[in-house]
Amino acid sequence: MNKLENKTLKEHSYDLGYLIDLRIEQLVQKYHITFSYRDNYNLMDINPAVGTVLKKYNFHNNVFCNYLKTTEGHTNCMLSKEKLHSRLSKLGHPIYGKCYMGVEEFYFPVLINHNAVGVIFIGFFSSNIEKSLKCVNKGAVQCKADPEECRNRFLQTVRPLPEDISGLIDEVHIISLLIKQLYTDHISMSPEDILINDSFFHSTDKQIIKKALVYIKEHFNEKISVKQLASFCFCNPNYLSNVFRADTGMSIMEYINLIRINRAKSLLLMTDYSLEDITKMTGYSYTSYFMKQFKKIVGITPGDYRKRVEI
Repeated sequence: MNKLENKTLKEHSYDLGYLIDLRIEQLVQKYHITFSYRDNYNLMDINPAVGTVLKKYNFHNNVFCNYLKTTEGHTNCMLSKEKLHSRLSKLGHPIYGKCYMGVEEFYFPVLINHNAVGVIFIGFFSSNIEKSLKCVNKGAVQCKADPEECRNRFLQTVRPLPEDISGLIDEVHIISLLIKQLYTDHISMSPEDILINDSFFHSTDKQIIKKALVYIKEHFNEKISVKQLASFCFCNPNYLSNVFRADTGMSIMEYINLIRINRAKSLLLMTDYSLEDITKMTGYSYTSYFMKQFKKIVGITPGDYRKRVEI
Protein backbone atom coordinates (compact mmCIF):
# COMPACT_ATOMS: atom_id res chain seq x y z
CA MET A 1 0.00 0.00 0.00
CA ASN A 2 1.44 3.40 -0.99
CA LYS A 3 1.49 6.56 1.12
CA LEU A 4 -1.62 8.09 -0.44
CA GLU A 5 -3.65 4.95 0.30
CA ASN A 6 -2.83 5.36 4.00
CA LYS A 7 -4.01 8.99 4.10
CA THR A 8 -7.45 10.39 4.82
CA LEU A 9 -9.40 11.98 1.96
CA LYS A 10 -8.55 15.44 3.32
CA GLU A 11 -4.83 14.64 3.39
CA HIS A 12 -5.03 13.11 -0.07
CA SER A 13 -6.72 16.27 -1.34
CA TYR A 14 -3.92 18.37 0.16
CA ASP A 15 -1.27 16.26 -1.58
CA LEU A 16 -3.17 16.38 -4.86
CA GLY A 17 -3.65 20.13 -4.55
CA TYR A 18 0.05 20.62 -3.87
CA LEU A 19 0.89 18.51 -6.91
CA ILE A 20 -1.49 20.52 -9.13
CA ASP A 21 0.00 23.82 -7.92
CA LEU A 22 3.53 22.52 -8.45
CA ARG A 23 2.78 21.31 -11.98
CA ILE A 24 1.15 24.61 -12.92
CA GLU A 25 4.02 26.66 -11.49
CA GLN A 26 6.56 24.59 -13.43
CA LEU A 27 4.49 24.86 -16.60
CA VAL A 28 4.22 28.66 -16.39
CA GLN A 29 7.94 29.09 -15.76
CA LYS A 30 9.04 26.64 -18.43
CA TYR A 31 6.86 27.92 -21.29
CA HIS A 32 6.33 31.55 -20.17
CA ILE A 33 2.57 31.23 -20.51
CA THR A 34 -0.48 32.12 -18.43
CA PHE A 35 -2.69 29.45 -16.86
CA SER A 36 -6.37 30.07 -16.15
CA TYR A 37 -9.22 27.76 -15.25
CA ARG A 38 -12.98 28.05 -15.63
CA ASP A 39 -15.29 25.92 -13.49
CA ASN A 40 -18.40 25.45 -15.64
CA TYR A 41 -20.70 24.34 -12.80
CA ASN A 42 -19.59 26.32 -9.73
CA LEU A 43 -18.10 23.16 -8.23
CA MET A 44 -15.37 25.22 -6.57
CA ASP A 45 -18.00 27.01 -4.50
CA ILE A 46 -19.83 23.82 -3.63
CA ASN A 47 -16.80 22.01 -2.25
CA PRO A 48 -14.09 23.93 -0.32
CA ALA A 49 -11.50 21.23 -0.99
CA VAL A 50 -11.84 21.83 -4.72
CA GLY A 51 -12.12 25.60 -4.36
CA THR A 52 -8.98 25.88 -2.23
CA VAL A 53 -6.91 24.39 -5.04
CA LEU A 54 -8.52 25.94 -8.12
CA LYS A 55 -9.98 29.34 -7.22
CA LYS A 56 -6.66 31.12 -7.52
CA TYR A 57 -6.65 30.26 -11.25
CA ASN A 58 -10.29 31.14 -11.85
CA PHE A 59 -9.83 34.40 -13.76
CA HIS A 60 -8.03 35.76 -16.78
CA ASN A 61 -5.99 38.04 -14.57
CA ASN A 62 -4.08 40.37 -16.90
CA VAL A 63 -4.17 44.05 -17.87
CA PHE A 64 -6.11 43.37 -21.09
CA CYS A 65 -8.89 41.15 -19.72
CA ASN A 66 -9.18 43.14 -16.49
CA TYR A 67 -9.86 46.26 -18.54
CA LEU A 68 -12.49 44.48 -20.68
CA LYS A 69 -14.29 43.35 -17.51
CA THR A 70 -15.07 47.02 -16.84
CA THR A 71 -16.80 47.33 -20.23
CA GLU A 72 -19.70 45.63 -22.00
CA GLY A 73 -17.20 43.05 -23.18
CA HIS A 74 -17.78 41.03 -19.99
CA THR A 75 -21.11 39.70 -21.29
CA ASN A 76 -19.55 38.78 -24.65
CA CYS A 77 -16.83 36.86 -22.82
CA MET A 78 -19.38 34.92 -20.76
CA LEU A 79 -21.40 33.94 -23.83
CA SER A 80 -18.22 32.92 -25.66
CA LYS A 81 -17.26 30.66 -22.78
CA GLU A 82 -20.70 28.99 -22.81
CA LYS A 83 -20.26 28.21 -26.51
CA LEU A 84 -16.77 26.90 -25.78
CA HIS A 85 -18.12 24.64 -23.03
CA SER A 86 -20.63 23.11 -25.44
CA ARG A 87 -18.02 22.63 -28.17
CA LEU A 88 -15.42 21.02 -25.91
CA SER A 89 -18.00 18.64 -24.44
CA LYS A 90 -18.84 17.56 -27.98
CA LEU A 91 -15.25 17.25 -29.23
CA GLY A 92 -13.70 15.79 -26.09
CA HIS A 93 -10.20 17.03 -26.87
CA PRO A 94 -8.13 20.26 -26.68
CA ILE A 95 -8.45 22.93 -29.36
CA TYR A 96 -6.59 26.11 -30.28
CA GLY A 97 -8.73 29.14 -30.90
CA LYS A 98 -9.17 32.89 -30.82
CA CYS A 99 -11.67 34.96 -28.87
CA TYR A 100 -13.63 37.84 -30.39
CA MET A 101 -10.97 40.26 -29.08
CA GLY A 102 -8.12 38.55 -30.94
CA VAL A 103 -6.53 36.65 -28.03
CA GLU A 104 -5.39 33.15 -29.02
CA GLU A 105 -5.34 30.32 -26.49
CA PHE A 106 -5.26 26.56 -26.07
CA TYR A 107 -8.48 25.23 -24.50
CA PHE A 108 -8.23 21.95 -22.59
CA PRO A 109 -11.47 20.35 -21.32
CA VAL A 110 -11.62 18.57 -17.97
CA LEU A 111 -14.06 15.81 -18.89
CA ILE A 112 -16.30 13.79 -16.58
CA ASN A 113 -18.92 11.55 -18.18
CA HIS A 114 -18.25 13.19 -21.58
CA ASN A 115 -19.05 16.63 -20.18
CA ALA A 116 -16.57 19.50 -19.85
CA VAL A 117 -16.97 20.33 -16.16
CA GLY A 118 -14.08 22.77 -16.51
CA VAL A 119 -11.76 24.33 -19.07
CA ILE A 120 -8.03 25.07 -18.81
CA PHE A 121 -6.94 28.19 -20.73
CA ILE A 122 -3.31 28.42 -21.85
CA GLY A 123 -2.22 31.71 -23.43
CA PHE A 124 -2.09 34.48 -24.31
CA PHE A 125 -0.77 34.22 -27.85
CA SER A 126 -0.87 36.01 -31.18
CA SER A 127 0.26 34.19 -34.32
CA ASN A 128 -0.23 37.36 -36.40
CA ILE A 129 -0.14 40.69 -34.56
CA GLU A 130 -1.56 42.66 -37.50
CA LYS A 131 -4.63 40.41 -37.81
CA SER A 132 -5.03 40.28 -34.04
CA LEU A 133 -5.09 44.06 -33.75
CA LYS A 134 -7.87 44.20 -36.36
CA CYS A 135 -9.90 41.94 -34.06
CA VAL A 136 -9.04 44.19 -31.12
CA ASN A 137 -10.29 47.28 -32.99
CA LYS A 138 -13.51 45.56 -34.01
CA GLY A 139 -14.05 44.13 -30.52
CA ALA A 140 -13.45 47.52 -28.90
CA VAL A 141 -16.38 48.94 -30.89
CA GLN A 142 -18.63 46.06 -29.73
CA CYS A 143 -17.60 46.60 -26.11
CA LYS A 144 -17.86 50.38 -26.32
CA ALA A 145 -14.28 50.48 -25.06
CA ASP A 146 -11.38 52.80 -25.88
CA PRO A 147 -9.68 51.26 -28.98
CA GLU A 148 -6.26 52.72 -28.17
CA GLU A 149 -6.42 51.51 -24.59
CA CYS A 150 -7.41 48.05 -25.83
CA ARG A 151 -4.53 47.93 -28.32
CA ASN A 152 -1.95 49.03 -25.75
CA ARG A 153 -3.11 46.52 -23.16
CA PHE A 154 -3.35 43.75 -25.77
CA LEU A 155 0.28 44.28 -26.81
CA GLN A 156 1.34 44.13 -23.16
CA THR A 157 -0.43 40.79 -22.72
CA VAL A 158 0.19 38.57 -25.75
CA ARG A 159 3.33 36.62 -26.61
CA PRO A 160 4.53 34.31 -29.42
CA LEU A 161 3.60 30.65 -29.44
CA PRO A 162 6.13 28.44 -27.58
CA GLU A 163 8.41 26.32 -29.75
CA ASP A 164 7.71 23.01 -28.00
CA ILE A 165 3.94 22.91 -28.45
CA SER A 166 3.70 19.11 -28.23
CA GLY A 167 5.53 19.17 -24.90
CA LEU A 168 3.21 21.91 -23.63
CA ILE A 169 0.13 19.90 -24.63
CA ASP A 170 1.42 16.76 -22.90
CA GLU A 171 2.09 18.58 -19.65
CA VAL A 172 -1.28 20.37 -19.60
CA HIS A 173 -2.98 17.03 -20.28
CA ILE A 174 -1.42 15.65 -17.09
CA ILE A 175 -2.70 18.66 -15.13
CA SER A 176 -6.21 18.16 -16.56
CA LEU A 177 -6.17 14.54 -15.32
CA LEU A 178 -5.08 15.68 -11.85
CA ILE A 179 -7.92 18.23 -11.74
CA LYS A 180 -10.37 15.54 -12.84
CA GLN A 181 -9.14 13.35 -9.98
CA LEU A 182 -9.67 16.24 -7.55
CA TYR A 183 -13.28 16.54 -8.71
CA THR A 184 -14.04 12.83 -8.58
CA ASP A 185 -12.56 12.57 -5.07
CA HIS A 186 -14.98 15.13 -3.70
CA ILE A 187 -18.04 15.64 -5.88
CA SER A 188 -20.61 13.10 -7.02
CA MET A 189 -23.60 15.02 -8.27
CA SER A 190 -25.29 15.63 -11.61
CA PRO A 191 -24.73 18.96 -13.43
CA GLU A 192 -28.46 19.70 -13.28
CA ASP A 193 -28.36 19.82 -9.48
CA ILE A 194 -25.07 21.66 -9.05
CA LEU A 195 -26.43 25.21 -9.09
CA ILE A 196 -29.05 24.51 -6.42
CA ASN A 197 -26.97 22.49 -3.95
CA ASP A 198 -27.80 23.63 -0.39
CA SER A 199 -24.18 23.73 0.75
CA PHE A 200 -23.50 26.48 -1.79
CA PHE A 201 -26.24 28.83 -0.64
CA HIS A 202 -25.88 30.36 2.81
CA SER A 203 -26.25 34.15 2.68
CA THR A 204 -29.48 36.10 2.10
CA ASP A 205 -28.47 36.92 -1.48
CA LYS A 206 -27.65 33.27 -2.12
CA GLN A 207 -31.07 32.26 -0.83
CA ILE A 208 -32.71 34.72 -3.23
CA ILE A 209 -30.65 33.38 -6.13
CA LYS A 210 -31.44 29.81 -5.11
CA LYS A 211 -35.18 30.53 -5.24
CA ALA A 212 -34.75 32.16 -8.65
CA LEU A 213 -32.76 29.22 -10.04
CA VAL A 214 -35.27 26.68 -8.76
CA TYR A 215 -38.15 28.65 -10.24
CA ILE A 216 -36.40 28.95 -13.61
CA LYS A 217 -35.60 25.24 -13.65
CA GLU A 218 -39.25 24.36 -13.03
CA HIS A 219 -40.82 27.00 -15.30
CA PHE A 220 -38.31 27.55 -18.12
CA ASN A 221 -40.90 26.38 -20.68
CA GLU A 222 -43.26 29.18 -19.65
CA LYS A 223 -43.07 32.93 -20.12
CA ILE A 224 -40.85 34.35 -17.37
CA SER A 225 -40.26 38.05 -16.74
CA VAL A 226 -37.76 39.55 -14.30
CA LYS A 227 -40.65 41.27 -12.51
CA GLN A 228 -42.50 37.97 -12.14
CA LEU A 229 -39.36 36.22 -10.88
CA ALA A 230 -38.63 39.01 -8.39
CA SER A 231 -42.16 38.75 -7.04
CA PHE A 232 -41.63 35.04 -6.44
CA CYS A 233 -38.35 35.79 -4.65
CA PHE A 234 -39.91 38.64 -2.60
CA CYS A 235 -37.43 41.26 -3.74
CA ASN A 236 -37.06 44.27 -6.03
CA PRO A 237 -36.54 43.42 -9.76
CA ASN A 238 -33.45 45.65 -10.03
CA TYR A 239 -31.95 44.15 -6.89
CA LEU A 240 -32.56 40.62 -8.15
CA SER A 241 -30.98 41.44 -11.51
CA ASN A 242 -27.89 42.91 -9.84
CA VAL A 243 -27.24 40.06 -7.37
CA PHE A 244 -28.00 37.44 -10.04
CA ARG A 245 -25.44 38.90 -12.46
CA ALA A 246 -22.88 39.40 -9.69
CA ASP A 247 -23.15 35.76 -8.68
CA THR A 248 -23.57 33.98 -12.02
CA GLY A 249 -21.79 36.35 -14.38
CA MET A 250 -24.82 36.64 -16.65
CA SER A 251 -28.21 38.31 -16.74
CA ILE A 252 -31.41 36.51 -15.75
CA MET A 253 -32.61 36.30 -19.35
CA GLU A 254 -29.23 35.02 -20.54
CA TYR A 255 -29.45 32.24 -17.96
CA ILE A 256 -33.05 31.40 -18.91
CA ASN A 257 -31.99 31.17 -22.56
CA LEU A 258 -29.14 28.81 -21.62
CA ILE A 259 -31.53 26.51 -19.74
CA ARG A 260 -33.99 26.56 -22.63
CA ILE A 261 -31.34 25.89 -25.26
CA ASN A 262 -29.85 23.02 -23.23
CA ARG A 263 -33.33 21.46 -23.13
CA ALA A 264 -33.73 22.07 -26.87
CA LYS A 265 -30.41 20.30 -27.52
CA SER A 266 -31.70 17.19 -25.73
CA LEU A 267 -34.98 17.26 -27.65
CA LEU A 268 -33.16 17.66 -30.97
CA LEU A 269 -30.91 14.69 -30.33
CA MET A 270 -33.37 12.36 -28.62
CA THR A 271 -36.70 13.03 -30.38
CA ASP A 272 -38.06 13.77 -33.83
CA TYR A 273 -40.16 16.73 -32.71
CA SER A 274 -40.37 19.54 -35.24
CA LEU A 275 -38.64 22.86 -34.61
CA GLU A 276 -42.05 24.44 -34.10
CA ASP A 277 -42.88 21.91 -31.37
CA ILE A 278 -39.50 22.34 -29.67
CA THR A 279 -39.96 26.10 -29.79
CA LYS A 280 -43.16 25.80 -27.74
CA MET A 281 -41.75 23.14 -25.41
CA THR A 282 -38.82 25.35 -24.45
CA GLY A 283 -40.78 28.50 -23.70
CA TYR A 284 -40.26 30.47 -26.91
CA SER A 285 -43.12 32.10 -28.77
CA TYR A 286 -41.52 32.28 -32.21
CA THR A 287 -39.44 29.68 -34.02
CA SER A 288 -37.32 32.34 -35.69
CA TYR A 289 -36.31 33.78 -32.31
CA PHE A 290 -35.63 30.30 -30.92
CA MET A 291 -33.35 29.55 -33.88
CA LYS A 292 -31.54 32.86 -33.41
CA GLN A 293 -30.91 32.19 -29.71
CA PHE A 294 -29.83 28.61 -30.42
CA LYS A 295 -27.20 29.66 -32.94
CA LYS A 296 -26.03 32.50 -30.68
CA ILE A 297 -25.35 30.11 -27.79
CA VAL A 298 -24.40 26.84 -29.53
CA GLY A 299 -22.73 28.26 -32.61
CA ILE A 300 -24.73 26.28 -35.18
CA THR A 301 -28.40 26.08 -36.22
CA PRO A 302 -30.82 23.60 -34.60
CA GLY A 303 -31.03 21.72 -37.90
CA ASP A 304 -27.27 21.34 -38.16
CA TYR A 305 -27.09 20.28 -34.52
CA ARG A 306 -29.65 17.51 -35.11
CA LYS A 307 -27.81 16.30 -38.24
CA ARG A 308 -24.73 15.50 -36.17
CA VAL A 309 -26.30 12.25 -34.93
CA GLU A 310 -28.12 11.29 -38.11
CA ILE A 311 -26.64 8.45 -40.13
